[in-house]
Amino acid sequence: MIIPPEEVIENIKQYALLPLLLSVFEKDRKLIYSSGIKTMEPYVSLMEQTIKRVEEDLNETKRYFYKNGVKVYEEERTSDGIQLKYLYRGYQHTANYPLENQKGPFILLMKKYLGVE
Repeated sequence: MIIPPEEVIENIKQYALLPLLLSVFEKDRKLIYSSGIKTMEPYVSLMEQTIKRVEEDLNETKRYFYKNGVKVYEEERTSDGIQLKYLYRGYQHTANYPLENQKGPFILLMKKYLGVE
């Protein structure tokens, strides 16, 4: 069995977390629209730009998979977390991301995309 390098494992993690991040930002954008904020345009623009960056990074992750022989063939989301099954150079692997352990990294990822230190 070939153990995937750290770069592959990081990309698998991104592949698991970025769709969740997209969902959060899209919900937030809808909340801003429905909030009645008088000057919502800057907030909506920020959310739209952020969503676009997340989508670009998710597409880049998929391109990385294609170039490096990684294929995610099963993804299961539960209330506890995300489990991905993938092939790397013909060998099957499983990655589990319990959401309770991802809250801190998820918040940091949100801040990164929003440009907040």
